[in-house]
Amino acid sequence: MNETNIYFLNLDLGIKHTGIESSAALRSSLFINQLNYIPTIITYHYRSQLTSEVNELRNKGKLSKKIPVINIYDYLQELQVVNDKELSLYDGQFKASYVGSTSIQYLSENGSIKATAVYNQLNDRLHYIIHLYKGKRYRRDYYHEGGALSCTHFFDKDGQKVTREVFYRFDQTICVIKSHAYKEDGKRASTTFQMLDSKGRIVGIFDTDELFIEQVLQRFFSSKNEKSVLVVDRHRLYYKPSLSLKRIYGADRIKVISAIHNLHAVNYKEKETCRINSHYAAVFEDLSRTDAVVVQTNIQKQDILERFQYPPHIYAIPHTYENRSTAIVQRKPQQAVYFARYAVDKKHELAIEAFAQVVKVLPDAEFHCYGSGARLAELKAIVKKLDMEKNIFLHNWCDDVATEYESAALSIISSPSESFSLTIAESLAHGCPVVGFDVPYGPKELIQSDENGYLVPYQDTQMMASKIIQIMQDPQLQKRLSDNARNSAIRYSEEVVGKLWLTLLQEINVV
Repeated sequence: MNETNIYFLNLDLGIKHTGIESSAALRSSLFINQLNYIPTIITYHYRSQLTSEVNELRNKGKLSKKIPVINIYDYLQELQVVNDKELSLYDGQFKASYVGSTSIQYLSENGSIKATAVYNQLNDRLHYIIHLYKGKRYRRDYYHEGGALSCTHFFDKDGQKVTREVFYRFDQTICVIKSHAYKEDGKRASTTFQMLDSKGRIVGIFDTDELFIEQVLQRFFSSKNEKSVLVVDRHRLYYKPSLSLKRIYGADRIKVISAIHNLHAVNYKEKETCRINSHYAAVFEDLSRTDAVVVQTNIQKQDILERFQYPPHIYAIPHTYENRSTAIVQRKPQQAVYFARYAVDKKHELAIEAFAQVVKVLPDAEFHCYGSGARLAELKAIVKKLDMEKNIFLHNWCDDVATEYESAALSIISSPSESFSLTIAESLAHGCPVVGFDVPYGPKELIQSDENGYLVPYQDTQMMASKIIQIMQDPQLQKRLSDNARNSAIRYSEEVVGKLWLTLLQEINVV
């Protein structure tokens, strides 16, 4: 057992993904370039055509082409390419091509829609077919890139809620059945997993994602003759299953590293006594069970050391970000940007409120936000109410963050807390100073007021506006902050951060 392999355990890695998955993708490049390891990323969220999305990330330079990505469901399904050119539906009544670019509706004799075939715009492959009965959805079939039927969703009598998900192998035998129950208010109450062998016999029944994942990971690692290092990015899904693997296969073979991506304490003002963030409760319940705990800032590391009597295996290792942009872009002195999910915890409304005050002084100033999320419509309504539609723009997801940062005078971050904030690191690396709130942990550690940006008291939108105006009106200040920002980002280069990871791996006897 001389070989060592490293696995990053994540939720999802589609084209649109969270900062946690972005940091894992960046970390994977660091492990290749600085540590000579090619890690494997394991994901849980089901995507019938994940390979196409991963390839798109690779083509855009968001993920190294060397990194294997294994999905829990794909691993069980082992789907292959179908040689047929079209799919027969309803006993040959309709034919659906496996290749297409637009949705196709299939009508019954009375003219009502019987089925709709939808094609993936990434690869022009059949993505899914929705089947209707009496005008309501009753079934949705998802297809793998290769054409094989991958999963079927069955709907309730109203055609609204998915009650059952059936996952198939290439030979169309069933490998997993997920059954969902709902509360009276419509929220999902529970999910039950059935895992079946190729002859339809029950392998196991599980009532949580964790238990299901544990079973799959046991199967995956049972055939490995290696030392496996599991870097847990998504604790609710993978932490307990990882500890289970460590118990089964031994501490010499399985190493577990807990990567903390948020505040560990729910109330920073009472950080020494308040309850632990539920995502990480199992970690801090007994810190001796994990081989290492990684946080992104020295401030958070110190808080953990003080609360938990100085455990020996707490490491402060920031996310890494390399500015590989070669574009020469003219900065727009009155333009600000903000990259973040449109979610409650990002508090876009505070940044919008501050910028509305900026416009009163600088009527040509512009604020461009980029992201995706449930609050987009709500935030657009706020912009409209403030009559700021000519100055504040809420865009969808942006792939070319480098150009936007390189052309902006500054970036804004308005969240009440950040464990690190890859957004800040990206901004600094592109010479774009940051104005944000003085909150734990990332903003406090990454931003030095009057050096590479400004920190203002939380919710003080008036002072935030004042600092934004100050930067936009003073070209010399803007240039100084920009130069300092670029220099300060060296701390987050692959070379610097790689040495920290090497020390960790040495101290837990991996290398």
